[in-house]
Amino acid sequence: MVTKKYDQLLIKLFDRLHNVLTIHARSPEKQKKVITETLVEFLPIAAHFSLFQVESTIGAVCSDVISKYCCVESKVEFMSKEDFQPLSLVFRNVAAPTQNQD
Repeated sequence: MVTKKYDQLLIKLFDRLHNVLTIHARSPEKQKKVITETLVEFLPIAAHFSLFQVESTIGAVCSDVISKYCCVESKVEFMSKEDFQPLSLVFRNVAAPTQNQD
């Protein structure tokens, strides 16, 4: 059961990685929505599972999009306070499957 949830989270995470990598084909409004969701929900999941290269790539693309649309003074306003609600704890009871040491 835990392995199935872990696999589902990985699929969702890599789907989001693809969405972020192709984000420049979307409208500015859609870009903001995707970037906001990604920073709030998916970046912490990548960090939780120690997927540092995925976390780094997603963070870099999100940063590029934010800097494209925001001047230095208004970068903080890119995401509203409502976007920083506590993370859904969808992965609270899900840990990376451990490999048996024989």
